[in-house]
Amino acid sequence: FIARIYTDKILVDELDDRGHTPRQSLPEFLYDFHLELLGDPILAQEACINVVANVKRYSQQSPRARMFARFLLLDPAHPLNLDNLNTFLLALVKIQKGMLPILPNHDYLNVEASRGSKVVEYIFSQAPYIIK
Repeated sequence: FIARIYTDKILVDELDDRGHTPRQSLPEFLYDFHLELLGDPILAQEACINVVANVKRYSQQSPRARMFARFLLLDPAHPLNLDNLNTFLLALVKIQKGMLPILPNHDYLNVEASRGSKVVEYIFSQAPYIIK
């Protein structure tokens, strides 16, 4: 589920960028995702509550759920804002060379050191929305 949300968020961000509109935060996107999927604001809100409950439940044992919780601003001691999310998603796209799935079905993604260095170099030297 988290991989699907990230993938859909990347696609919507691309449309936002092309339309010169601001990107949504992950909480905003999650609600809109469910609203489009379910077609009812109350059902979308209930689905978001369910996601939040599950993310909180699994965030102690799953690094993926823990990171997702931080992007949803559910960890007040360690929140990650939209800029952090943009950087993270860009790194995922570059690491996976734009291929799907953006994340494997398990919690860990192994990356060759040389590939990782190239991704970091790209993000911090060429990415247009990273303030240098």
